[in-house]
Amino acid sequence: MPDRLHGGAQVFFRSVWDTLGKCLPLFGAVPVTLIYRENDRAEFKVSIPLSFQASAGRHMYSSRPSDLYSCYISIETCPNRDGDYLAVHSSQYALRVGSAPIVRFEYDRDKSIAHPVAHIHFHGAGTWLSPALMRNKPKQNKEARQGKIEGIHFPVGGHRFRPSLEDFLFFLLGECGFEGKTGWENVISRSRNEWMDIQLRAAVRDNPAVAVEKLRELGYGVVEPEQGPVSYWRRAGW
Repeated sequence: MPDRLHGGAQVFFRSVWDTLGKCLPLFGAVPVTLIYRENDRAEFKVSIPLSFQASAGRHMYSSRPSDLYSCYISIETCPNRDGDYLAVHSSQYALRVGSAPIVRFEYDRDKSIAHPVAHIHFHGAGTWLSPALMRNKPKQNKEARQGKIEGIHFPVGGHRFRPSLEDFLFFLLGECGFEGKTGWENVISRSRNEWMDIQLRAAVRDNPAVAVEKLRELGYGVVEPEQGPVSYWRRAGW
């Protein structure tokens, strides 16, 4: 990875930490950032205790960390396919009870086509889904074959349209009701819009012809490059 991409990874990780710090009480949590120059990777990971609301009133919080619930954030970066931009190689956003996960939002750029690259794991009772898993799942998926719902990869948008860190934070604070700092909604709204613009640019690189077609429909004048149109290329898999 060129030095500028190593620097880009550090800037990206600082922005992640800034978003987390503006949304969650950190309770002394300290992130770990690692740069692997031998394989052009960089990694960010942190575990943050969560806290309960002190009452049913909005924005009334306990301001004390739970001794049971936490969130775990792990992001690994790599160069993109052309080596000119930073890409996410893998990520995991998990809600944990003790050391055991409850829900995991995961992405793995190199996941085999047998499983969706972007997926959610849910750990809990499978109820009516368990008998179907026990009957239908192939031998290599041991957890699902035993009727365990955590063995299922719920697909969520693929390489370009997967859930973001901001979606996970909304899940924690907006849906699960854990403590967030005042104004967290505005923070993740702005940050999510930035994420969506980044993903839009990446999606255009996958198939520029579609972007050109739509821009022309909207009245923009688009001129093809002298070397001809950029070829279609989209990563395989779910």
